[in-house]
Amino acid sequence: MSPHQLNHTDFGISILAGGQGSRLGYVNKATLKLGSITMLERMLEVVRPITDNITLMTKQRHDYSRYGIQVCQDALEQQSPLVGLYSALLHSTAKYELILAVDLPYLTTALLTSLLERRHQTEIVIPYWGDHWEPLCAVYSTDLRDRMHDLIQQQKLCPLDLLEQANYLIVQENDLASFGDPVHLFTNINTLADLALIGD
Repeated sequence: MSPHQLNHTDFGISILAGGQGSRLGYVNKATLKLGSITMLERMLEVVRPITDNITLMTKQRHDYSRYGIQVCQDALEQQSPLVGLYSALLHSTAKYELILAVDLPYLTTALLTSLLERRHQTEIVIPYWGDHWEPLCAVYSTDLRDRMHDLIQQQKLCPLDLLEQANYLIVQENDLASFGDPVHLFTNINTLADLALIGD
């Protein structure tokens, strides 16, 4: 077993790649190259030492079979991060799901393991640093499915709306800093300018 692999089978990891990538020219972020590898390949390097229970959530038609992971479509048509979170929980067969945006290339295996180690304490484990919440790098109990669905039905599509209806544990900046500078860890790729700053 990898030193990062948790000795439990009650969680999975879902990678969200259902965004339109409009500021990147409507490209599929999962297949976007960062140097010699794609965003998805970079994320898989980080999460595979933790578990083999990995799912890619996407709206894009693409052949991902060579990666040996489960691929699922978003459950609803709305374009929203909350829909991605809900879809991941809907497809999950585990008690908890670590849900990650595919465009976070600087996450580390140690950081994600630390988030998962807290999962039994609450319904959501979510990083917070500066004035930034990180709902797309957080652990969710699958018990939240119905509450997420209700929010979507009410057109409350911000993931942070869920915090008003759930128990959650905040991973504070001082804890996050032990894994690196949060500004770096949570850098995401939304524009061509962001992409130009990323090295191989």
